[in-house]
Amino acid sequence: MNKQRLAILIIASLGALATFMPWVKAPIVGTINGTEGDGWITLVLFAIPLIISLLNDRTKSLQGGLLIGAIIPGLLAGVIAIWKIIEFNSKMSEIGDNPFAQALSSTVSIGFGLYLLPLAGIALPIAAFLMKDKEENAQ
Repeated sequence: MNKQRLAILIIASLGALATFMPWVKAPIVGTINGTEGDGWITLVLFAIPLIISLLNDRTKSLQGGLLIGAIIPGLLAGVIAIWKIIEFNSKMSEIGDNPFAQALSSTVSIGFGLYLLPLAGIALPIAAFLMKDKEENAQ
């Protein structure tokens, strides 16, 4: 398998796996995984580059429309994750003067799955372009 396709496959698999990991940790509720919300969207978005990396001749790197088709969904999933992190931080900052709410908000945190998602979304296009075959770049 081509090293670019392998990198896309691995990164997209990590992004898809991040959907099933904890996105939010709360003391009373426990952990909330991505599959309990928008995680299904990010799973589908990372499944697209995963499938594209397995199409056609796997010994050649992706080019043209297939390369764009693998990059855009991964970036979009990363943007959704960043939006979720910003939304979480915004909601935590909106908590008023209620001492119970403030104490609760100090123990609620973002899970590692929600941090892995934007990393995978950003790493996917970087790896796709950096690991492209040199002789194909000259064309």
